[in-house]
Amino acid sequence: MSRPLAKGWVEIELGDHVYIAGRIGWRGLKAEEYTPVGPILLSVPNLNHGDKVNFGRVYHITQARYDESREIQLIVGDTLLVKDGAGIGKLGFVENLPGPTTVNSSLLVVRPANELLTNNYLFYYLKGPKFQEIALQRITGSATPHLFQKDIKKLQVLVPPRNEQRRIVAKLETLLSKVDVSQQRLAKIPALLKRFRQSVLAAACSGRLTADWRGNDESADDGFPPGWEQKTLDSIFTIRTGGTPSRQIPAYFEKGTIPWVKTSEVQNGDIIQTEEFITKRAVRESNAKIFPTGTLLVAMYGEGKTRGQIGRLTFPAATNQACAALINTSLPQTTNKYVLYYLLSQYYALRAQSVGGNQPNLNLGIVKDWNVPVPPLPEQEEIVRRVESLFALADRLEARFAEGRKRVDSITQSILAKAFRGELVPAEFELAKSEGRSFESAEELLERIKGNGQVKQTKTKGYIKNK
Repeated sequence: MSRPLAKGWVEIELGDHVYIAGRIGWRGLKAEEYTPVGPILLSVPNLNHGDKVNFGRVYHITQARYDESREIQLIVGDTLLVKDGAGIGKLGFVENLPGPTTVNSSLLVVRPANELLTNNYLFYYLKGPKFQEIALQRITGSATPHLFQKDIKKLQVLVPPRNEQRRIVAKLETLLSKVDVSQQRLAKIPALLKRFRQSVLAAACSGRLTADWRGNDESADDGFPPGWEQKTLDSIFTIRTGGTPSRQIPAYFEKGTIPWVKTSEVQNGDIIQTEEFITKRAVRESNAKIFPTGTLLVAMYGEGKTRGQIGRLTFPAATNQACAALINTSLPQTTNKYVLYYLLSQYYALRAQSVGGNQPNLNLGIVKDWNVPVPPLPEQEEIVRRVESLFALADRLEARFAEGRKRVDSITQSILAKAFRGELVPAEFELAKSEGRSFESAEELLERIKGNGQVKQTKTKGYIKNK
């Protein structure tokens, strides 16, 4: 059963009252058509800084290419909407324009086509749950997510009188700014937890974490507590690399049952699954080798943050040649974990030892010669116990953060849903009645607009901002 309309409101199909434009069949820009100054070309990253379009980093294009885009030359009060990719449904409001501005092919321009809708009300309605549910369906329902103009045009929108629209927007901006502050505070937590874990590892592998357990904080000449030994990884483990079977031979991968680890899957923790599997024939006929459970892996190559990351096999698996495998099945599990934690603490130091030109990498020699300060086994056990206890605490805090972020994110949609049910501010009908004055309902305004022939416009010549 549908909810009755609030007094003075009207329900419309959005396509009858908005102007929508985007680039269709657009020829991409050539290098010489980008300029140091000139008209601005906005793209999706300009919508990644809150509700307002951000002009901090923009592209500039030639005047000629800008002049070609008459249908999507922006004005203050426009709403920009991402129509492609995983970010579809993301919005940005054009609060100001530093100069002539247009958008690339990933953005749609949406603006009121008549006076029924105020600019800001339209923006928040598209940000609300009804339209965002459509965007979510497009994301999950297609390999190449895409929003179509018809998705916007067919949206049924509840419209209050214009004065009520303005009050709703003012209230939304007050409430959502408080939500935004909460989100900004929550956004700092992952970095704090990351630094906490790094501090724990640094303290653990220097002896500071267990100074009270030892009963002293003395250091030997090498800077480590008495009884600790400096050993190379090569003296603790057999260190080998894997291999990549030829992809030209289908039998090496088809119906494979042996997990095969790539460096992108070595992500500073236990490896619990792999994307690909190889066959026994691949192991026999290539450099790929099966390494036992507990093997530590060091990613020697890899773009971005991959190089220097550590993983530990939780099952027997093969790896590609970009992984250094540290193998010692007779090593106590405690020592295996301790070395894992030590290598995690050395991530940035390992990366700094990379060699090469444009794509620096680690190599087996660097890994084999890497020094590890090894405490006596009882202290290793205490270190591992304390690290796992502190990491478990960080994991609990991370879970609470995720739940809190989810709750705060849901508040935004809850507030928007309440606003568009007419429950956020006093109704214009009730205010007019209490103040003894008349008012124009949204339905009356709609009839006046129809009488003026302003419904189902395709262009908005002489468009005036109507905040």
